[in-house]
Amino acid sequence: LVGDRNSGKSTLLARLHGIDSNQVEKGIALDYSFIDIHSSPEADDDPVSRVNVWQLEGEANHSDLLSFPLNEKTIENLMIVITLDFSQPWTIVQSLNMWLELLQKQVTSFLDSLPEETAKNMKSSLTWDFQQYTEPGSSGHPHAAQKKKRVIDEQALLPLADGVLDHNLGVPIVVVCCKSDMTDTLEKEYAYKEAHFDYIQQYLRRICLKYGATLIYASAKNNKNCDVLLHWIRHSLYGFEFPHKMQLIEKDVILVPAGADSLAKIQVDFENQNLTKDPEESYEDIITLPKRLQVANAISVVPIVVADEDQEFLG
Repeated sequence: LVGDRNSGKSTLLARLHGIDSNQVEKGIALDYSFIDIHSSPEADDDPVSRVNVWQLEGEANHSDLLSFPLNEKTIENLMIVITLDFSQPWTIVQSLNMWLELLQKQVTSFLDSLPEETAKNMKSSLTWDFQQYTEPGSSGHPHAAQKKKRVIDEQALLPLADGVLDHNLGVPIVVVCCKSDMTDTLEKEYAYKEAHFDYIQQYLRRICLKYGATLIYASAKNNKNCDVLLHWIRHSLYGFEFPHKMQLIEKDVILVPAGADSLAKIQVDFENQNLTKDPEESYEDIITLPKRLQVANAISVVPIVVADEDQEFLG
C-alpha cells in the first residue's frame, strides 16, 4: 500500500479493517498490519486466510524498504495498491506516474533475479486474468481453485492492442482515488464541471490500461467503495467471485476492473468532454492548480533575508 503522505492510506486501511479511522496511528516509514479473509465478505466465521499489508508512509525515499514485503515468498501472491488524493486532482497524475515508475523499477529488478520461467509465468498469468475478465453473472468467472499456482500456456493468450499492458509487472495493481467525496467541494469551490471529472477519469483509465490496473474511486469518510476494494482483493488474490460491474456514471464511485476497459471505451468518454480535443495534451495543462491556490501559495512564500557580514555592515 503506497501513496503520497495524507493521500488517505490510513483511513482507507481502517475501513478495510472495519475500525474507526481515529484508532489508526500513522507510521513513520513502513507499517505492517493484516486483513482477515472470510468465506464471504459478510461472514462472521473464522477467517479462511489472512492478507499481510505493508504500508509505505508516503515518502519515495523510503522505497528501499519495499524489499521487506517484496521477496521470493511473496512475489507470486502480491498486490500493489496506490492511493491518490482526489481532493487535489491537479496533483494525482504526477503522483501516480511517480509511484508507478518507482514500483516498476523495484519489481522489474526483482523479477530479473527470479528464474526466467517464474517471471514469464507471472506476466502471462496477469495477462490471462486481464483477458478472461467477465462481468458479474457471466460464465467463466474464476474460482479459488483456478487461482492457485497456475502455469499459463502463452499460446492461449490473445494479442494485446497498443496501450494495453504495455508495462506488465506480473503483479496486479489497484489505483484508488481516495476522498472521492470531495467532488462536491471541487464543484462548489473551484467550479469543476462534468467535463473536468470526465477528463480526469479517462486520463487515469489510459494510465491504468497500460499497467493492467484496476481503478476505484473511494471515500473512507462516507464508506463508499471501500467494500468494493475488499471484494477486488478477495477476487484478485483468492479467486472469489467479484460481484460489482464497471461503473462510470456516478463520478464519486467510479469502478473500472482490470480487463473491463479498452481504448475504444475510453475514447468515448474523452469525446464527451470539451476541455480539449487532443488526447496527448499534458494533464497539468488541463487540470491546473486553481488560481485561488496559486495566489495563496504566492503569498505564503516569504523571501529569505540574508544578513550582511559584520564588517560589510559596519563599513
